[in-house]
Amino acid sequence: MILAPFVLTESKVPAGAKHYDAAGTISVTAGLLLVVYYLIQAPVEGWASASTLPFALIGVPLLLAFVAIEKRTKEPLISFSMFRNRNLTGAALTAFLFSASFGSLYYFLTLYTQGVLHYSAIQSGFSFLPLTLSAFVGAKLINKMLTKVGVAGMIATGMWLGRRVPDADGIV
Repeated sequence: MILAPFVLTESKVPAGAKHYDAAGTISVTAGLLLVVYYLIQAPVEGWASASTLPFALIGVPLLLAFVAIEKRTKEPLISFSMFRNRNLTGAALTAFLFSASFGSLYYFLTLYTQGVLHYSAIQSGFSFLPLTLSAFVGAKLINKMLTKVGVAGMIATGMWLGRRVPDADGIV
């Protein structure tokens, strides 16, 4: 945070009339809120429950309306034409899958370390330090490694690093 003013440059937007996409903003926000609420409550109350299903039945059409609005508006929040680039689409999909899997890891590890192992919040946080530091190191090394061993080599390396190692008793 201290270095941010020196390292980050402010983006410049050309002067002129700006169009705010209020319809897109409202439709995507309301749609996501309703769908997320449905996904959180449905496992508890039932996927087809009268108390949860209306949230999905309203939220999904709002998200579809968002797509229709964004395709027609002058200054969209999301330009769907950018997804014609296969590399960008692949990267976005990978980021989504990563967030859905590894991104939720800290939540479940917190439940485990505090609920099962009875760690304090500080102990639990410190137990994540090796995982966090390895992610930082990996982020620094990934480009160099990709150029040396390629994508297939990186996948093989990741699989090798993630293998289960037997403990002292030989149990995997």
